[in-house]
Formats: sequence, structure tokens, C-alpha cells
Amino acid sequence: MDTLESEVLEQPSGHLRHSISEVRKSAIMLRRYIAPQRDVLSSLKTVDMAWLTRDVERRLQEVHDNQLRGIESLDAIRERSQVVMDELVSAVSDKLNSNLYVLSVITAIFLPLGFLTGLFGINVGGIPGVNDDHAFVNFVLLLTGITALQIVIFKLLKWF
Repeated sequence: MDTLESEVLEQPSGHLRHSISEVRKSAIMLRRYIAPQRDVLSSLKTVDMAWLTRDVERRLQEVHDNQLRGIESLDAIRERSQVVMDELVSAVSDKLNSNLYVLSVITAIFLPLGFLTGLFGINVGGIPGVNDDHAFVNFVLLLTGITALQIVIFKLLKWF
């Protein structure tokens, strides 16, 4: 669990999710088998039987205490694995959000440009600049200006 925890904090990656799930599943399975044994030992401590000598009772108490510590360790591993899984999901989600943010900014820049090129690309009469030899250059300069203006606005708004 310590190794997985270090890996998640240093270099979070989606492939660690399976390893963390396996550790958590193992802790749950071990606890499922050890917890009933602890209960049996606990009930044996309280029962007064002739064959239970003082030495046997002391050993039962030691075994019970060891099992209790083992169960507590398994519970701690299970809880740590959940915390590490949450951290991994959060880190992967942050990375995804960052990528989606960049894509959104790029889309916001190119959406008006696509609209204008589509609008001026139709083949019907009445399009501005049909008879002007410099219309294409003027249009490209207009699109460049719009892009520059958008970038300046985005930087002022601290969007990127």
C-alpha cells in the first residue's frame, strides 16, 4: 500500500486503479476470514472450562490481541486504499479537466472563424468582395484580427 500511495502522489495514472482495487479486495477478504476467529477467541476467554488452564487462557488472550491488531491493520489498509483511490481519481479528473479546458479555449477561438468562412464560402450573389481583387487578403486579415482580439480578451480574463 505504501508503494501504491507513493506512486499515486508522484505520478498519478489510471493503470494504478486496478492495483489499488486488488489491495483493497485482499484486505477485505482477509478480514472476512479473521474476524470470526477473533469472535470465537473472545467468547472462549469468557467461558469457564476446566481444561482451560491459566497458561492456555493467557495464550488465548495473546492470540486474540494479535488478531485484533491484524484486523485493525487490515481496516487501516482498506481505509488508506480508499483514500489513495480518491486521490488518484481526483488527480486523473484534474488532468482531464485541464485537457478539456484547453480544448474549450481552442473551440472558442475557432468557432467564429469557422462560422465566418462558412458564411463567405457559399456560392450565392451578394457576397461582399466579389468584385474586389484584395477581398481574400482583407478577409484573412479580418480573421487574423478576430483571432488576436479573442486571444487578448482570453488573456485579460485569465482563461489561458
